Amino acid sequence: MDTFKEEKDFRNNGKVHAYFHYAFNKLYDPCLRESIRKLTRQYMSYDVIVTGHSLGGAMASLAAVALVKDGVVPGNRLSLYTFGMPRTGDKKFAYGHDLTVNRSWRIVHYKDLVARIPRSSDDAYHHGMEIYYPRVDMNYTSNYVECRGDEDMECSKGQGIDFINGIEYHTSYFGINLGEHCKNELRYRRSSEEPRFPDNHCEVISLKDAEKLANTEIKTVTESQCDFENGFCDWSRASGSTFNFQRHQGQTDAAGKTGPRTDCKGSKGYFIFADATGNLRELAKLRSPNFPIGPYCLTFYYHMYGEDMGALKVFVYSNKTRKKLLERSKSQGDRWIKQRANAKFKKAEIDTIHFEFEARIGKNYASDIALDDISITPGLCH
Repeated sequence: MDTFKEEKDFRNNGKVHAYFHYAFNKLYDPCLRESIRKLTRQYMSYDVIVTGHSLGGAMASLAAVALVKDGVVPGNRLSLYTFGMPRTGDKKFAYGHDLTVNRSWRIVHYKDLVARIPRSSDDAYHHGMEIYYPRVDMNYTSNYVECRGDEDMECSKGQGIDFINGIEYHTSYFGINLGEHCKNELRYRRSSEEPRFPDNHCEVISLKDAEKLANTEIKTVTESQCDFENGFCDWSRASGSTFNFQRHQGQTDAAGKTGPRTDCKGSKGYFIFADATGNLRELAKLRSPNFPIGPYCLTFYYHMYGEDMGALKVFVYSNKTRKKLLERSKSQGDRWIKQRANAKFKKAEIDTIHFEFEARIGKNYASDIALDDISITPGLCH
């Protein structure tokens, strides 16, 4: 259970387990958030139902809170149904969840083992409302109990832990074996039937191609120019990121308290930014393609405006060393700033180098960090 002992703050709403926090951020920002935002505006009369089983239940629980807290979905249009979800956060998170997500039902089948972990002794606590099915046999007509408290002893918490059959109860809900049902009844083929969100927010990768993608080598180029008008060029998410930079046009904050209003040219073009909303103190990292050994001039524009500003760092990496080229913290004013930096390694040291930007979000939402027009050219800057 040591996996669950590290915790992360979540939307100023208590702490959640770091494992769930990391997995959630991989899915939510910007893919889930912006896709749901677009769909709720397109279909104003529709409600949003968030659901999940097991780890998916923990992800659904976090998503429900985030969608309401981030202003994506009004609380009166959102419902949450989870099945066999583990304890996701601490008591403060559970109570905050109860206040934020008014229509929440946490369904538990008898002595489902996963619904009992992490242990409450590890500061883990369930939110409400538990709908408890107290029999081995469970179907749509079975009797159930609406539990009054988040950790009601008359419901699943009051049952002994069954290490022998607990996983069987976990994988079977309403007479359906979940794994076999998806495989045989739904006949879901990931390589050709991936669910798709609205464009511009998500990159869908089938499991068929996942291994191939994981083994794809980073490109080696001799120079790079990227204004982000047509994507990220050959730049990619760097190892260690907890959320992503995203492409954007126009003002990042409607109140004007953080982030740029235009691209670095003062026009309506694209730039990229690390969105502070929902990502307090998190880290976004961006990696360049590889470059042959030699001297290079790095030129870029950055925008760091907001009273809660975090920090921006730029590094150049070889296979043996890391050199810091730039570090900025605190608000730099509501303006784009042009920056140049030289990078040079001795040829005998290495074969290739690459550059990385690190944007660390500050203590509150007024800490968006933006980048634009990144150029890497051979030779030192003049």
